[in-house]
Amino acid sequence: MQFLYVFSIYVFILPPIKCTVRNNPSLLIYEFVEITKNLTNLFRIINDSNYITHDDKEEHVFTTLDVINNKIRGLNRSLYGDELTANVIARDLPIVDIKTIDTHFSEMENFVRHYKQFPKSIFLDNAYRIISPNANSSVMYLKRRIYKQITSIDFLEPFLKRLKFNKDFCNILQSPQQIFYNFVNIVLLTHGKAFVLHQTAYNIINLYEKFDVANKIHQSRAEFIRDINNIIRMLIKNNVENISRELWRCNPDKHIRGKTYLEITNFLHGYIINKKNLDPKKQCVNECDSFKMTAIQNCDDDIDEPWCFKESPCSRIISCTYIDSSMDVCLANVPRDNRRYHHIELGNGTFFGTNQQCTRPKINLATYSESLIFKCSYCFCLCDEGQGSYSDRYINLRISMSNISDNRVVTGLRFIKHNRIVHLQVQEGKLLEKGNINPTTVQWVPPEDYKITDRDIYKGQDYHTISWEERTIELTKVIAKAGSVVTGVRFKRTFGSLNLQVLTTAFDFNTGKLEKNSDSDWGIFESAPYFNIRHKFRLKVNLNPSDVPVRTNLDFTDFSENMYIEFANTDYRKDAGQTTIPFFDAQAVNSTTPTPLSGIGLFHKGRKGYGGFIAPKIITYDFSRHILNQIDP
Repeated sequence: MQFLYVFSIYVFILPPIKCTVRNNPSLLIYEFVEITKNLTNLFRIINDSNYITHDDKEEHVFTTLDVINNKIRGLNRSLYGDELTANVIARDLPIVDIKTIDTHFSEMENFVRHYKQFPKSIFLDNAYRIISPNANSSVMYLKRRIYKQITSIDFLEPFLKRLKFNKDFCNILQSPQQIFYNFVNIVLLTHGKAFVLHQTAYNIINLYEKFDVANKIHQSRAEFIRDINNIIRMLIKNNVENISRELWRCNPDKHIRGKTYLEITNFLHGYIINKKNLDPKKQCVNECDSFKMTAIQNCDDDIDEPWCFKESPCSRIISCTYIDSSMDVCLANVPRDNRRYHHIELGNGTFFGTNQQCTRPKINLATYSESLIFKCSYCFCLCDEGQGSYSDRYINLRISMSNISDNRVVTGLRFIKHNRIVHLQVQEGKLLEKGNINPTTVQWVPPEDYKITDRDIYKGQDYHTISWEERTIELTKVIAKAGSVVTGVRFKRTFGSLNLQVLTTAFDFNTGKLEKNSDSDWGIFESAPYFNIRHKFRLKVNLNPSDVPVRTNLDFTDFSENMYIEFANTDYRKDAGQTTIPFFDAQAVNSTTPTPLSGIGLFHKGRKGYGGFIAPKIITYDFSRHILNQIDP
């Protein structure tokens, strides 16, 4: 059954505009059905002989037309409300023809609203101009030209190519499929305006000249139904599966700690220690690289080794190596600066870290002889600082979810740090009919308010602690089953690795009601199966050698998913190994048009030579099957 063949002859006042149709052709089609019902009743009103006077009939007709025009105007504001999106789409539309139809519509809208101020001849002249089959500026001619152009393969290919390869969508904050739906909606709305203009013109002729226009009105309606169905089949059915629904964020204009990015702080630091203080027997017999992992740190009153009294102790020392026989160290303040050293200048002139002025006196360290045979040199190691060293290294394991009991679903994501714990926070909005979201209900759900020191809060249950052995996050994308939307998200600890899990809930598309009596589901991983006991994926993101991520604002060139990533230290030469990478991208990921989600993912975005960011992505809901069901039930 064609989607516009069913209409009532009793309803003639349109419902108030209460929601947006951007990105949702299904809802726009629903609005067309309502408009078609009202136009059908308009024809009934004009041919109704029960009106006492012609003036009463005239007032009723133009009041109904004004309500229809207001509905169209509201849909127009909704679709063109995002100027940036509209500009992107406009490059691929026959904009001159569309603007000409808009001009016709605005002119008719003005006549209808102020009909008492114009003579009948003005209405009739305008009506005949609209339906003229030959005039190049007539609505009928322009509509046919737009239709032929839009459904042409030569026209579509460049647009679809830009949708596939354009990286600007992270600035627009709409997925490529949402952009495509906006494109489709503008085409549909243009045909809707042309249809309303045709129907208005024929009804005005019927009202003032008493011509029998029943066949013309029926033909206009049939052409509208045919064109809309063909447009949907041509544009959506043939193309939508190849258009991405993923949305993520570009680089911010300026990196701001705590706002655009978050860090795991004071986890791993490059660390200088004399090998004598690593040896259980306090001897300089072994070489630096023999100390792979130890907690032993000797520090006595040996005047030849005063460095260990200046340097704060380390909880665990890892992967030591020899770098040079002499070095000058610029100390930092660990709690304030989140690093031990600003930079280290080696005796050979090489710098570890950035060559900048040191605000404190540098400390010179040099190899010295303990005996005729052995020399006590300084090792450069990694220090796992431990939880008590002002270290924010905690990841929330509790679920973040929308208020399902109030029919709310997840519409966005962002990383935040609360009480030193990194949370993946969700944005929620109330789900309405046809997959629409009530924009006035959209809000960020507050994170769980707990501290790691609170009573009855447990490591491994409420939060995960990043350590040398357990520092992995799986970069996973999780997709909901068909007919379900995302309602929650959490991290789950599996063999010391963090896995993303997504809660999904089934819903009724027509009513928008979540199926509360059905069991929610923990998503479906769109990835390969487990390859080993520790990691979901075989491949690891390579971060070496990497600098601090925010030291560049160039565009990202490296994108990694379906891999695992380990928190590690920055490169020795670039940053003296003083920063934990990657960072978390703390920018909110949500569409400018609130929409339900079909999935959520994590990926690593960066640039060669920099540590990059673990970033969330959202997968916007796929309306295509509902749209196609409306024309192919």
